[in-house]
Amino acid sequence: MDSIKDSMLFMTKITRYLAAICAAAAFALPASAATGPWQWEDISSKIPVNRSSMAITAVGQFKGDWYYTNGKDFAKGGKVWKLWADGHVTEVTGSLKKAGLTRVDRIESVPEKISYWQSMGANKQMKAVEWDGANLLSVSTWDIDVALNGMNSVHLLGLHDLSSLAAGGASADGVTDVLHYIYMPEGGYSTAQTVDLSAQLANVPVTKWQGGIASSNGKSWMILVGWNLMRFDGENLTYLGTTRDKFTSVTSMDDGTFLLGGMTSDKVPMAKLVKVFEAGPVVATPPAAPAPEQPAFPEQPVAPAPTPTQPAGPAVTTFLNSMKPDTFVNGVRTFSTATDGSYGVTATNSGGVKTLELLVNGTVKQTCDGAGATQVYCRLTLKAKDFSDATTLNLSARATDMTSGTVEDAAQTIGISR
Repeated sequence: MDSIKDSMLFMTKITRYLAAICAAAAFALPASAATGPWQWEDISSKIPVNRSSMAITAVGQFKGDWYYTNGKDFAKGGKVWKLWADGHVTEVTGSLKKAGLTRVDRIESVPEKISYWQSMGANKQMKAVEWDGANLLSVSTWDIDVALNGMNSVHLLGLHDLSSLAAGGASADGVTDVLHYIYMPEGGYSTAQTVDLSAQLANVPVTKWQGGIASSNGKSWMILVGWNLMRFDGENLTYLGTTRDKFTSVTSMDDGTFLLGGMTSDKVPMAKLVKVFEAGPVVATPPAAPAPEQPAFPEQPVAPAPTPTQPAGPAVTTFLNSMKPDTFVNGVRTFSTATDGSYGVTATNSGGVKTLELLVNGTVKQTCDGAGATQVYCRLTLKAKDFSDATTLNLSARATDMTSGTVEDAAQTIGISR
């Protein structure tokens, strides 16, 4: 029980720091982009207002859905939106107004609740409103404490389960900042261990970490400081170059997906919302112990891709799917005759997707034209009346790439309650 309490204390402290630090992020014009293993999809069309001279300043996720805000005071056009897993967008600003917030500076979540944070200004306090997805749980105010594992100031924080990334040092100006990987074994907060990552920063052009952001998608950490982009897999940190646009907020889900918010580099900047997907192994925690005769973390220079000596094989298509509703009967996701269900699929292929088809019981019910895009989303609304003789539906997706090769995703089952 003490271990559980310690774990909750650790997560609460980290979340407070993260909310306080990232609320003050600034914006500037970005440069070029390097993506490494990540596949990027611009979903700025999911911002349902004029995006000119605006930024997405905070993003979050909860139970498979995304949340994001333009960070403005509600009285001056501030909005908070929810992007559902099936692709439609709704606004949640009204509920936050009723709870007493006048804007949102940070969005955080744990499996059982989502929290919206508002900085209270120079008094170093944060006001937090918490929901469980349907009900308001609490409204509270926190004093901000800036000390963690021997660091008197913390300039970067990203939290994932019982681990975090933090850049901090003895001085508030960031001169003594060092990037640390902090993880907590089963013993609780009192046993939290800190790994100094400074040995891996020799080729990283970052001297100050204020305003930096980090998040883990269950497979790797994404770190952004200004336009500088880094990837950390739990052991090795790789510098990937600079992004084209300026991102100041990031969140993630454990399915390998990040969501980034910020603004474009246009002459008249526009709000930017980008989804990033990664396939691969889960991030290592904790990092492996170094051999005594070698540096703890050898540098990982970014080498140019080798010129292939043979024709490359066909690109692989991967699928990411989502279904609604979230009701399960005897272990099977089920919707009733009084409600609609939905099936959404994102197909990714580096060589381009020609078409994406959604099938129900082996019959094509929806076809979306990929037009050669590397990532295509397709959604199908399911109505019980359209399947009057069925009690279960087998849902699958079939993608055709630009070479006319086809691949079908594994079938998913959804039930109909009659």
